[in-house]
Amino acid sequence: MKPNLPTILATVVIATTGVVWYLNTPEDPESEGAQLPEAPQERHAASAPAPATASPRHETGKLNALLDQTLTWQQRVELANQLLVPGQLAEQEIDALFACMSQQPAGNPENWFVVVNEIMEVMREQGIGSDRYTAELASVMVNPQVHPVVRDYAVQHLSMWVVPPTESSPGEADPAQVIAVLDTFGALIVDQSLSHTSIPGTTAMALADVTTRNAEIASPVWQRITPQLSDLLNGGAQATVVTKVSVVQAAAIAGVRELEPLTAQLAGDPSTQPSVRLSSVAALGVHGNPERKQLLETIAQSDPRLRFAAAAAINKLLAR
Repeated sequence: MKPNLPTILATVVIATTGVVWYLNTPEDPESEGAQLPEAPQERHAASAPAPATASPRHETGKLNALLDQTLTWQQRVELANQLLVPGQLAEQEIDALFACMSQQPAGNPENWFVVVNEIMEVMREQGIGSDRYTAELASVMVNPQVHPVVRDYAVQHLSMWVVPPTESSPGEADPAQVIAVLDTFGALIVDQSLSHTSIPGTTAMALADVTTRNAEIASPVWQRITPQLSDLLNGGAQATVVTKVSVVQAAAIAGVRELEPLTAQLAGDPSTQPSVRLSSVAALGVHGNPERKQLLETIAQSDPRLRFAAAAAINKLLAR
């Protein structure tokens, strides 16, 4: 996969089964939310994440090469594919790879984003650190001190890890941890402290992608957050235009029927933000009710800017 704050409330609780994360959204402080296993190297410092510029905890030749600012990002991506081989990495090296995901070395951040994404991807596809991949990336995903772009990547790779695209793909074997990750996805989508970041929109699309592979396990998450999504799309909650567009698209892909009437309302309202309206028109072709054909015809006739989008939506509607 090449993927294109103010606070999350996380506390560590010692339970008979081990250490787990409880992630609560500010909107629902009474809810326990998701439970995620704590990353092994964070067990003594979960409440005080390391600064984003901290040095990695383990220095190894492989990690040093991947962090080497004298190398281009292309060279480091190539190195990641050459060096990260299952069965050829010491436990300390795997520790270092996971640790570097929460760091931001000096230098061009965009270059580092490409490299860390590649590290996440190669480890996921090769099943490296499979016994803790979920916990480690979940800790990156919910850490407010990690750059939002890296958190986005963690979300995307986790979505492919907990519900793999093929039966032969490595992935999370514990159903409880799969559910915990998806519950955390739901919390991130509606977390108002993240409304100014790309994380809610990215997570909505990731959850939609998971839904296409396993609707049974993802649908309960959509059901829980639908009221907040309605509020978000209606303007009752803060959200960027990009997030609104992503939520409209994700709801259509995931087949969230409860949001279809609101999607039709947004599509038919000339005062809707143009990008959101365009996405709503397209979404009606994906999951709109049959009677939306008349609405789409009206939109096509009344607004030249939406004519082609409405026509395409009608064709999709009739073909379903």
